[in-house]
Amino acid sequence: MKVAFDNEIFINQKFGGISRYFTNLILNFNEESNIIKIICPYNTNKYLQDFDQTYFFGKKTEIRSINFFKKYFNKELLKKRLNKYQPDIIHETFFKNDLFKTKKAKIIVTIHDLIHEIIPSEKYPYKTKIPKIYAETYKRADHFICVSKNTKRDLQNIHGIPDNKITVIYHGIDHYVPKKNTDTNIRLKKIKPYILFVGWRGWYKNFENYIKSISINKNIYKQFNLVFFGGGSFSKKENEIINNSNIKESNIFHFQGNDDLLSYAYQNAYLFVYPSKYEGFGFPPLEALANNCPVVTSNNSSMPEILDNSALFFDPYSFEDMSYKIDELINNDDLRSKLLINGSKRLEFFKWKKTSKNTLNLYKSLI
Repeated sequence: MKVAFDNEIFINQKFGGISRYFTNLILNFNEESNIIKIICPYNTNKYLQDFDQTYFFGKKTEIRSINFFKKYFNKELLKKRLNKYQPDIIHETFFKNDLFKTKKAKIIVTIHDLIHEIIPSEKYPYKTKIPKIYAETYKRADHFICVSKNTKRDLQNIHGIPDNKITVIYHGIDHYVPKKNTDTNIRLKKIKPYILFVGWRGWYKNFENYIKSISINKNIYKQFNLVFFGGGSFSKKENEIINNSNIKESNIFHFQGNDDLLSYAYQNAYLFVYPSKYEGFGFPPLEALANNCPVVTSNNSSMPEILDNSALFFDPYSFEDMSYKIDELINNDDLRSKLLINGSKRLEFFKWKKTSKNTLNLYKSLI
């Protein structure tokens, strides 16, 4: 069996969840990893830096940026190498409408979420109105991997993909190794106790309802600081939301940093809040549990499926319910301990070796 990964995600992401997914898949294929070829001579992806040269079809060259000519070169080389290699499986790394398909290759596509089709945004204002490039991929694929049962249901409900063309394979989480909790960050140490929010805050991440949920409960905002990790600086709109709340600006802190600092932030937080309106899988709550941080999160999309009995859930569209559940987790030590015990068991479900083994078995079943 011969398997090829295209280069789309690796020329468009330096870091990111999707390129991390594919590199972790390959690294955990173990003794059968020599079946994989990554056809991406020019890339900017940091996860590929330590990959053995034998994975690559064509010289591996890491560069700082990709221009039109290098993208064109990658595209043309992809077609030539696929034609020469004649893989049994082509696992597409991201949506595209110009993939050269060999005569015998089965096309596999991983669906991480359908957020653009579930929740309207400024870029995609109408539900189910998606770019042509997505639609072409849905038509072309021979089989789909969905990262949760919820994502599978969305794919079937919106696009009518038959059950026999979809396999649910969960992500792994063990790439995230918690760092030792040391008192290296004096600033974070000084602002305890705090409630933690991690990642991007725009669109479906529900920042406004989160601020409202804290703002209506004096017991929370008088007792705790709010720490936001990652996601860039606060936007003008986000600052307006904060200024119109009861929360003092001096009680809100923002940090950017590496995994060491993120681990420290998780480990020293009183609890972690993840108010997202939609997730295909959701890494941050599992990262929090890996760092022994209690989690309160949304009760919709994939969150109950992934977290099961290891988190406290609220309605993300109700800031009143969100506030109530945050307050409940703050004041119930027995519940906090129970969720953390359940969380340590739950993490065992999400191992990259298991993800890779299931993916490899799927490849074999399709040829």
